[in-house]
Amino acid sequence: MVGINVYSALTLTLFTLVAILYVDDSDILIAATRKDESAESVSKRAQKAATAYQDGVHQTGGAVRPEKCRWYSISFKWIAGEWKYDNNPKIDKVYIQNSNGNEREIERLKVNQGWKGLGIIAAPDGKWKDHVTYLIEEKINHGMHQSVLHIYIDMMYTDQHSPQYSNQLIICFQPPP
Repeated sequence: MVGINVYSALTLTLFTLVAILYVDDSDILIAATRKDESAESVSKRAQKAATAYQDGVHQTGGAVRPEKCRWYSISFKWIAGEWKYDNNPKIDKVYIQNSNGNEREIERLKVNQGWKGLGIIAAPDGKWKDHVTYLIEEKINHGMHQSVLHIYIDMMYTDQHSPQYSNQLIICFQPPP
């Protein structure tokens, strides 16, 4: 199964999201389907989804560039009654074929490592450090008016726009332009 199912805690309404697709920027979402499903089982489904995605792009005349692809494995463990990210779950690597038909490993990112998609650099842990660094290095140093940047950064860190809430993506693929 590809996609995620999330129930609202207030209304018990089911929200299902399979993928986020916008021209040349796609995120494929894979999540455990049972509370006891292993990370290895999820990673096997992720490989199937990556292969299906690559085949679909190929059949429509495109090609996926593995060097432009990244993925996240978001796994949790409980230690003394508190959850922590499991940074080293026992999972397989994910591969995809390049335009020459050669299989290449897709780079796995850590949950606190941001990746640029649709103009923002987001990390699954909800921290905005990589995006703020990008704004400072690329926008301030290249002409963005500082007051505009400060308004943007202030807005990100208010309660209304709290950076601690983010999409928890299990696997993300970024196809080439």
